[in-house]
Amino acid sequence: RAEVSGARLTVWYEEEVGDQAVDVPYSGMVKRFDPRDGLYVKFAGFPEEFLITNEDDWQWGSHSCGAARDADSDLAAALSATAAAPPPPPQQQDSFSFEPQDAH
Repeated sequence: RAEVSGARLTVWYEEEVGDQAVDVPYSGMVKRFDPRDGLYVKFAGFPEEFLITNEDDWQWGSHSCGAARDADSDLAAALSATAAAPPPPPQQQDSFSFEPQDAH
């Protein structure tokens, strides 16, 4: 399980942009993996770790746009599908360390 620590991934959160919902990518780094819970990920600009599970739209690597697709690794199959999805990272004004882009 240590082999995923430090891996980059992108999680897409649905956010309101104007009057429509869009998928916004957030890149982060895996801090640890718990086989019962899922991946604990640190996003740039946020002090806390977020729990990422199969309920979330995520993909290995850093992606700045494009729709999320299902992760197809053995690790993804091992994650618990019953864990609740975390709330999206809070949005910060002007001090964001990376720029989320419209996924469409």
